[in-house]
Amino acid sequence: MASDQVSDFHLSSLLHPNHVVALQSYFSRTSDDPACQKLSLQQFTKALKKVLGPSSSTIPDDQLARMFNRIDANSDGSVTWDEWCDFFLLFDQRHINLYRDMHSSILQPRDGYSGKDPSIGTRHGVIEHILALLVPMELLKPPEWLYVTCARNGTVSLWDPTSLAVVGSLRPPNPTQWVTNMIALSVPNFVAVSVVDRFIYIIQLSSLSVVETLGPLAHAAVGMAAFRNADGGHMLAFGDMGGGLNLRTVRVVSSEKVAFVSPVRHVIHRDWVTQVTYLAAYRYLITASMDSSIKFSNLADGAVQRQFNCHRSGVYSFCYSPQLNLMASSGSRSVLLWNPDQMDVLASLQGHGSPVHQMVLDERAYKLFTLSMDKVLKVWDCYTYQCMQTIVDPTVHYPDDRIGRIFWDAKLLHLVSSTTRLRVWPIHTVLQSNTRTSHDCAISCATYTPALHQVATGDVRSAIHTWDASTGELVMRIPRAHGSNQITVVTYEFTGKRVLSGAADGSVHIWNASNGQLLSKLHRTVPVAGPMEVSGIVYVVPQVTAKSLNQDRYILVSGWDRQVVKYKDTKALDVYPLEVFTESTHTHSEDVVAMCYITPPAALVVSASVDGSIFLWSFTIRLLRHRLTLPSAQASYDMTFRVKAAGTAPDEPSDFVDCLIPYPSQASFISGSNRGRIDMWCAESGSIKQSILATTTMGHGITSLALDDANAQLAAGNAAGDVHLWNLTNVAWYYSTPPPTQQKNATAALVRKWQHASLVSTWKAHSDGVVFIAHVSNLIVSAGRDGVLAVWSHRGHQMGIFGHDRVTLPREPCTTAPMDRPQLDDLKASAPPPLQRTLANKALRTLSPRVAGRLLPSDLIKPASARAMAAPQPASPRELRLKQTNHLTVHAVTDVPRKVHDFLHASLVDATEDEFRRKDAACNL
Repeated sequence: MASDQVSDFHLSSLLHPNHVVALQSYFSRTSDDPACQKLSLQQFTKALKKVLGPSSSTIPDDQLARMFNRIDANSDGSVTWDEWCDFFLLFDQRHINLYRDMHSSILQPRDGYSGKDPSIGTRHGVIEHILALLVPMELLKPPEWLYVTCARNGTVSLWDPTSLAVVGSLRPPNPTQWVTNMIALSVPNFVAVSVVDRFIYIIQLSSLSVVETLGPLAHAAVGMAAFRNADGGHMLAFGDMGGGLNLRTVRVVSSEKVAFVSPVRHVIHRDWVTQVTYLAAYRYLITASMDSSIKFSNLADGAVQRQFNCHRSGVYSFCYSPQLNLMASSGSRSVLLWNPDQMDVLASLQGHGSPVHQMVLDERAYKLFTLSMDKVLKVWDCYTYQCMQTIVDPTVHYPDDRIGRIFWDAKLLHLVSSTTRLRVWPIHTVLQSNTRTSHDCAISCATYTPALHQVATGDVRSAIHTWDASTGELVMRIPRAHGSNQITVVTYEFTGKRVLSGAADGSVHIWNASNGQLLSKLHRTVPVAGPMEVSGIVYVVPQVTAKSLNQDRYILVSGWDRQVVKYKDTKALDVYPLEVFTESTHTHSEDVVAMCYITPPAALVVSASVDGSIFLWSFTIRLLRHRLTLPSAQASYDMTFRVKAAGTAPDEPSDFVDCLIPYPSQASFISGSNRGRIDMWCAESGSIKQSILATTTMGHGITSLALDDANAQLAAGNAAGDVHLWNLTNVAWYYSTPPPTQQKNATAALVRKWQHASLVSTWKAHSDGVVFIAHVSNLIVSAGRDGVLAVWSHRGHQMGIFGHDRVTLPREPCTTAPMDRPQLDDLKASAPPPLQRTLANKALRTLSPRVAGRLLPSDLIKPASARAMAAPQPASPRELRLKQTNHLTVHAVTDVPRKVHDFLHASLVDATEDEFRRKDAACNL
């Protein structure tokens, strides 16, 4: 995938409101009736490219086709305006939900308190202010990232953020003073500390010394802000207890000295100014006051441009997010979220029991942290306005039982709180971890769809993830898909638009693969007692031909209830069984652990249970074709070589099939056993044709198998996390070859030699068992119980891990997908009309079946003889007229076309040679 190409799941980022309006006009052109306004794939592609203009050059046609298929949820081959709008509304909401889930986090305190350091005892009081700055501690060395704190009595300390050890401190000049604020100047290496005795002290951090004193002032400074103006000059703004806004220009005298000039004071509030912030985008100074107002003032003249008056009491704190264009402010027990442009209140966050006096914002994860005076800390989601976590501090602190300050460290991504010492609260996210895993827990199942080039995974915590196979990016997450039950099976239906999942409680759900909406639930007619874990789900599309226009779709479900249940895909909210395969006397006596479906012409359902039995059912008539047992079939195959099967210890599990996959090229199936053996079967005879024996006496169980599109390579994953790649090129050639002549002293080595499968490579893919493996674009995709979904080359080189690396899996055309509705319509349109037998009242002549020269169905498929290649006899004028109007019956054809489908009825179009011969013998035309 090119680096400038937009991902399938980010196409909505190219669309703006004007594009949506322009696209609507293309829908309206198709019909005057809004219910009939729809676009086909060709119309949709053309319209979208015209709307996007030059930006559409990076979007290939196949990518637009995949987006069209996602929007066309009902698979009718067209997209309506309502479907388009619904899709993108849910699509954007899915992005919001996914981002929220990826940053869903909890705060947990980290061990490592600094209470043993004598410089921060309770005699200094509560730490009231925290900053994180780069401080040049030594000459000719880069500055260090340190925490700068100020206690209530004015003690300034420097902390190592990792060990929380004090690396330096400065005692206050007057130990009885009370600090009101501390900020970092825009000039590096300097901080300003304001105290109630109407002074502001400027401290150089590298030397921990006071280099400048500003005061005495008319009123004590409370809220302060330092910034650079539009001209690049350094400024200091502070609000005082008299409601005034003071401005000073900071002049850098030397690296160790600064001076303040051009004093200006504007009175804009009636009470204390509690906080000052500079908004560079508007050149406004934002001030909050105990007079319950927040005002936006010009930097040049101090004129108030706008104000927010929705608070009923004094405002203690506020914060602004330029990324969200959001203001949050507090003064009472509620927190108001509002838009600074329209001054409209967006939400009121309720839940604190006492006034909220501090708040900080994590813009990366859109989280707001609020602290109330009763030591309660809450974490809010700025998207949903929901409280994500509440932390109550039960510790009694001395001399003041309160939390002095909270501070968000944007570099180290954790929260810092203070009492008489510092405490760090790391963020533990739900979907992200320090290890290179795709899930934060064990992956239990996975599947791949070539139709939309996606991978879906399920885990033991009941979460379903879908991944873009072109980039390795997580595009959707369905948390608690089955409550608290482990996901045991996940698969796509053939178009890739829906995801089917089964769980350990026996529940089966169908989801919209684009937005995670629950579409259907599969139920049982009668509740089943005992374990009901779902072990297999197969989506079946019957073969669509001109003689069988069956458009129904079916779902097969197997599980620990020892049954294989068949459902008809009605797309209703609640779906009930159509029929049960394992019923009457033909039932599995143990749990069904594996199942697969062999496509027509075989059309067989294969199910296997833990007692080693294997059942082969006819899908259409529900007839049991074979009832096999794995140990006996393996023994029969091995005895052909006079190899005695190894005995099983009493405490060892019996040999049974752990996984099944169809073998399309041989109209059969391949099984992997719990003892590491792979068997290739003949579905017609019910016997093993080829085997790949385990490399050790007791090999690890085969847990996953996968064939490539050409059926030439077989990938196998086992319970130890190993992946083996086998070449099956010679297997098909020798599939019907009889075993070698029996040799009296034959060994297992001869069996391996005769297996005709050569080992290409083997590697350790996972630290735990492999639960899924697939061939994708000449690469291997595997998922393991270690939580890793990875891509590998055929030599075992890891190409990337989903969720961490940019995985590049080029999309190949899907050639194995069943025929969808548009293809079916084409088939109907291309079929010739039926013969109009009613319009031919009488045949030209009557032919007996035994009369020489009779036209038989078998004659139509035989090679043309020399006489047949001769020029046809001229037809009579009447015969020509009847032939042109298609009024001739089969009996009256005088010029036989060389292509059957030029004239035969649609029911004979797809007939095979054997079917023609049967018709030849059974019917008299």
